[in-house]
Parts: sequence; C-alpha cells; structure tokens
Amino acid sequence: MTDETFTPLAVNHGLSINELKNTVKQRPLYIWGAGLTGRGFKCMIERNGISVKAFLDVNPAVTIVESLAVLRPADVIADIKKEGGFLICT
Repeated sequence: MTDETFTPLAVNHGLSINELKNTVKQRPLYIWGAGLTGRGFKCMIERNGISVKAFLDVNPAVTIVESLAVLRPADVIADIKKEGGFLICT
C-alpha cells in the first residue's frame, strides 16, 4: 500500500448539512472511523436524509456497527474512487 492510495480527490471543511446533501446527492457515502465520533456522525446525517453505505476502520475485530458493514480501508479505497463514492473521515 502506498501513500498515493489515500490521496484525497477533494477536501471540504465545514460543510453545512444542506451543502453535504448537495455534494453527496446519490453517491455512496462511507464514514472512515466506526468509533463514537463516526457513529454519532452517522446518526446525525441519517436524521437529515443522507444514507451511509458502510464504515471504514482498521480494527479487524470490528465487522458490523449500527447495522452497517465495517470495511478495511486498504481493501476498498480504489473501489470507492471508481464508483465516485464520498468518504467522510472522523
């Protein structure tokens, strides 16, 4: 795995929930971090009508959180880029 694997396509800071909705639209959304912050963020954005496809986390012991699959970043980053997915890092 190289550092290039994790080069962001775009970085956005401080989006409002409406700006996030407009940015994500129908793209699959992933949250990097299945801990307390990631789970809290998932609840907040789902309350506002945005679906989350999966969590990403490096902890191999975690496979499902909040009814979502927890995927290994190194295994799926290339696929997320290909499908035009949106990744939120917590």
